[in-house]
Amino acid sequence: MDSLSLKATGQAQKEKPPDSTGGSRGQSKLLMLQAAFFLALVAAAVTAAMFASASSVACLAAFVMLSYAELAAAIADFTAAIATSEPAGAFFANLSR
Repeated sequence: MDSLSLKATGQAQKEKPPDSTGGSRGQSKLLMLQAAFFLALVAAAVTAAMFASASSVACLAAFVMLSYAELAAAIADFTAAIATSEPAGAFFANLSR
């Protein structure tokens, strides 16, 4: 039977509109992929922030410890320099002679 005779007898199948359900599935898949990408991006950003925070805390602690060591060395150098210097005002005492 050809399509004309099927239409005439009422046995023709109803034609579906093209891509009636496929479009929503495609949009759903795209939305799921976008959500997965967004969640992966957020997870990566959180991990990077945690790593940066931990490394900055460690760097700050190392800097403070190094600063204390440098300060102690500077104080020791200053104390040694004072011990071997002339008394205060000795320069002016020599000028007034």
